[in-house]
Amino acid sequence: MSGHGHAATDAILDTLKRASSALMDGGVKFALVGGCAAHARGAAPSLHDVDFGLNEHDVPAALEALRAQASRLPSRRSAGWSRGTTRAGWWI
Repeated sequence: MSGHGHAATDAILDTLKRASSALMDGGVKFALVGGCAAHARGAAPSLHDVDFGLNEHDVPAALEALRAQASRLPSRRSAGWSRGTTRAGWWI
């Protein structure tokens, strides 16, 4: 999925790796869906976000796993990541 040289797409793929690792480490069952999943199966890149599907009862564990991962990362907003919105206190 990498090797395309586009910085924004590389950043999305890095986010995918970090988030999926955090979910796996947290014992959260999930599925990769959306553009990243389609790209992984051979579709043209449409990588502007990362989408995960999970059971509603796993949401608290998923949020905790992602919070723990996010606390270990430097702020990306200061590096020019100015697009997005907040939802339930999360920058997305």
